[in-house]
Amino acid sequence: MNFQDIRNLIGQGDTKGAIKALISLVQEGAGRSKRLRDDLLILSNRFEELKRKETIGLMEQDDVVREYAQVNEALLNLIAEIESGADSKAPVVQEGGASKRRIIILSAAALAILLGIWLVWRSVGPGKESSVAPTNENSGAVAPLTGVHTRPHWDSVLIKGGLFMMGSATGEPDENPHPVVVNDFYIDRHEVTNEEYAYFLNSVDRVEPSWIDLERTYGKERCRIIRSSGRFNVEPGFERHPVVGVSWLGARAFAEYYGLRLPTEAEWEYAARGGQAGIKHAYQYAGSNNLDAVGWYNKNARAEIRPVALKQANEAGLFDMSGNVFEWCSDYYDLKYYFYSPKENPQGPDSAKVRVVRGGNVFLADSLCRTSNRGLWSGADFNVGIGFRCVRGQ
Repeated sequence: MNFQDIRNLIGQGDTKGAIKALISLVQEGAGRSKRLRDDLLILSNRFEELKRKETIGLMEQDDVVREYAQVNEALLNLIAEIESGADSKAPVVQEGGASKRRIIILSAAALAILLGIWLVWRSVGPGKESSVAPTNENSGAVAPLTGVHTRPHWDSVLIKGGLFMMGSATGEPDENPHPVVVNDFYIDRHEVTNEEYAYFLNSVDRVEPSWIDLERTYGKERCRIIRSSGRFNVEPGFERHPVVGVSWLGARAFAEYYGLRLPTEAEWEYAARGGQAGIKHAYQYAGSNNLDAVGWYNKNARAEIRPVALKQANEAGLFDMSGNVFEWCSDYYDLKYYFYSPKENPQGPDSAKVRVVRGGNVFLADSLCRTSNRGLWSGADFNVGIGFRCVRGQ
């Protein structure tokens, strides 16, 4: 996907697809400034608010058409700005000790309908900029950990493999439904907790700065692991909360230390759907069509991450596959991957600059917690909206 492809999407009326594609390019390094990412968040929020008002009839059709035209114009302006290299020249101001880019308001109409900044288009919130985050997965990365260590209290579920329809005919453009076959595998019953990850950090010979950002924050939430006197401890009361602020690299390091791995995107969705037991239900979320019963999201969590396994499990006995925190998958992300992926045990594209995250989180709406929804984030970056769970082949 390049800038001309995005212009073509705009010309075809696919503004949503154009915004997501541009965000993907920005994540891959097409635009360097945080200010540019903020502008894209504004556009995403503005577009979604327009859709909502149009759906429930709060706007006249002429107004809707005019607003969509303004969004498309702003999107084209951003593309032109990236191509010209102007996005790297945004001024920096100091605020509260952290560098932040000034957000450039795209238009007066955008401000009028802006209700709040979304975390990332169909993904997770930006969090605090980290001084230790590597620029890519190879910068600051280390060779995979060798050897297999015993993981204390590993609680896993055997998922019997089979054929299922991955994706959704009513979802986003990147959710193109297609048949997939996965083999048997074991998967964590719940997300890796702070207690488990702190134990891992205290067990390894060396902790890499590319694994976890102990100072990562977003709103009221933050990484709950602290370092004191050379050891890693969990803030009291947060032992059973899912660990966050862990990069894809840090999630992989944990998994490999115990002889495990991260799930493929196909394995993750198959498990979230309940495996073979869940095929007959085809629930929208992991275990139910009622998200309140199975997951924490923006309407019932008040932007607070909750301990694992408090909600109802899905048909396979897995908790929190919808909501609470996003989960890292092993795959690279490609907007069009579902159109060319193999049928049996797909592993994702060969390369990309961003990784797949799945499941939604406490900051986001219910639609982003669907079992088929696909999120993306830089594998080298940290986020308090992302955690993980591990798998192992049978």
